[in-house]
Amino acid sequence: MALSKEEVLKPALLKLDRAELHINDLERVVTDFLAEKPYSLVIRQDPNLGKGTLSIKQHKPVPETLPLILGDALHNTRSALDLLAVGLVGVRAIKPWEVQFPFTRQKANVRSQIIQRQFHLVSDELADAVEALEPYPGGKNGLYELHALDISDKHKIILVGHRAAHVTGDQLGTMGFQMTGPGVIMFTGDGDDMIAFNAPRASRMARRASKDGIPIAEHSPPFDGKFTLCFGNNEPFGGSDVVTRSRDLTEKVKGICGDLASVACP
Repeated sequence: MALSKEEVLKPALLKLDRAELHINDLERVVTDFLAEKPYSLVIRQDPNLGKGTLSIKQHKPVPETLPLILGDALHNTRSALDLLAVGLVGVRAIKPWEVQFPFTRQKANVRSQIIQRQFHLVSDELADAVEALEPYPGGKNGLYELHALDISDKHKIILVGHRAAHVTGDQLGTMGFQMTGPGVIMFTGDGDDMIAFNAPRASRMARRASKDGIPIAEHSPPFDGKFTLCFGNNEPFGGSDVVTRSRDLTEKVKGICGDLASVACP
């Protein structure tokens, strides 16, 4: 006998509730870490080359528990989709062991994956609704990227080593950089350098007189902006805030679960 909408949704929603608890833990760890001011902005000038940079300087490592909590949150969010699939297909499945949410690396293979996972046995409307979710790389909901991160977390710790500085044009102006227009610029990436510029170069005589080179000058400009922790650039969602993205994914999956359950159990 087919399950009611509430029965279909309950296991998935329980998983999503657990994901939200992990995200709350993640947010606390991130907030406490950033409160210790582990990052600062520095201006470095190399008089040997006549080059300078505005850079992010890291003073403390990211807590080791942080990527573990993140992995737990993403796993629970991803697992909710499989629990939903089992609830939707249920006793209709000819091969119950193959029932799971359909993902594919190729857009052209979405329909065949939906059939393999047996969603079509519920209704063509449900199969169409799943196909519209675009569960492939670059799809509009980020579901494939969530799936890829969950798989990756089974083999290696998710990279959360990246940090972003959120800087306004006025703040850059106080540091000596000319920039106009409203809004906030978010600098992120693998390296420390945000802006490169030409700096005064020492005279040839001074450079020759210094056997090991003139020391690079470094100072910290005034900065009261914020930093955030981000997914690594080589990870899905690279450069995006780990807390915000995790919460958005959980809310998105919750909405998807409700929508698909409504299609299958009108």
